[in-house]
Amino acid sequence: MSRAKLEQAVTNRTSPASPFSWRRDGEVDRLAPFERHVHWLLLDELAPRAWSRVLVLQCGDGWAAEEIRRRLGRGSVCGLDLSAKKVRQAQRLRAVPDQLEFGVWDGRTLAFPNQSFDCALLSFALNLHDHPVDLLKQVNGILRPGGRLLVLEVDRRAFHGLYTLWDHVFRLTNTRHVRYYETREVLAFLKAAGFANAAVRGRYERLWSGGKLLAGATILSAERGMRDQGPKDGPRGR
Repeated sequence: MSRAKLEQAVTNRTSPASPFSWRRDGEVDRLAPFERHVHWLLLDELAPRAWSRVLVLQCGDGWAAEEIRRRLGRGSVCGLDLSAKKVRQAQRLRAVPDQLEFGVWDGRTLAFPNQSFDCALLSFALNLHDHPVDLLKQVNGILRPGGRLLVLEVDRRAFHGLYTLWDHVFRLTNTRHVRYYETREVLAFLKAAGFANAAVRGRYERLWSGGKLLAGATILSAERGMRDQGPKDGPRGR
């Protein structure tokens, strides 16, 4: 994708903050140590190839996106997050023109042309979306043939179902949160969105990790399906 198209596709750097941003900022600051730990596991699974273009959705302060660019050597990474504050921080600390760029997104639409990326990484993004299949269809559409998706999510059934209780609490305290999904549901979402070879690649469950009580995450992978999921000029809005 040309630089002009990228700048148009990534929500402008001067975009207003998402209505969810103030909640996202505090949550990311508090959970950053835990998220960095599980991101190490995710990056080892990703193993990006040189010259790849990688999308990181819910990139936080950009740490994982920067590490991916370092491992690529040559290639480019685009990080998106709901939080305008975190995006500004990532831009200030990590942005490299044409190699590592960041933008704010609205939590719903990925405004990129089809087949823009070789890999995509979704970091705790599905629980923010009330129609996760729609989001995954967009991701499928912007991946190139053979492209790979990695998903980092909480399993609703983790810790013998305790996350089901937390799910209700978070819905009352965080306007962004829609619900946590069971791993089997995420696998079904991936299939419904047209992805192939969806599978669980790893699980992480600790009673305490990086400042987080009941720290759980599941890593899933899938490959872009054969059929396009979006229009030729970009994904369709809801």
